[in-house]
Amino acid sequence: MNKRGQFFLLAAVVIIAVLFGLTTIYTTVETPLEDSSVYDLTKEIKYEAGVVIDSGIFNALTEGQRNKNVENLTDYYASANLGTDFIVIYGNQTEMIALLYTTEDTGSVGIDIGTTTPVTYYDDLRKYNATFFIPQGDDEVTVVLDRNENEEIKYTFRIKPGEMFFLILKKERQGEQFVSASREQ
Repeated sequence: MNKRGQFFLLAAVVIIAVLFGLTTIYTTVETPLEDSSVYDLTKEIKYEAGVVIDSGIFNALTEGQRNKNVENLTDYYASANLGTDFIVIYGNQTEMIALLYTTEDTGSVGIDIGTTTPVTYYDDLRKYNATFFIPQGDDEVTVVLDRNENEEIKYTFRIKPGEMFFLILKKERQGEQFVSASREQ
């Protein structure tokens, strides 16, 4: 057996393996972890607002006093979470109040009431407070986020008898958007 030939053959295989290893391109992708704090915050605010509304009804506060308490609560959460956009809609079957808290002066939010009223868009505001009346027979409120020529993100809430509270939170982190919406039970 030719041991010298085996040595050169083995050396050639090792050299080829080393060269192949050096020329291989490694591609890795790192993604940030999902920001679950937005979802937890949505649940917390929904619970707290329910307690505030129930307390106002139980203590026979006027509708104006209840609305002021809800606005104070959402003002607190908006100031405590500066990097998060808040859209709060609350009220009853005939009258709804929308509170919009944004972190930047860009983008738009639209509120669509049923099928008889055109969508109203609110642009370039850090805090906006609007009252709108629900036409008889309409049973949905649709919130449109990030209106642009390519897409719209829509959330639709059904209007039910009694006091209602709807909440949408949007937070951007490392180029990703996290959106959480409260749902009626």
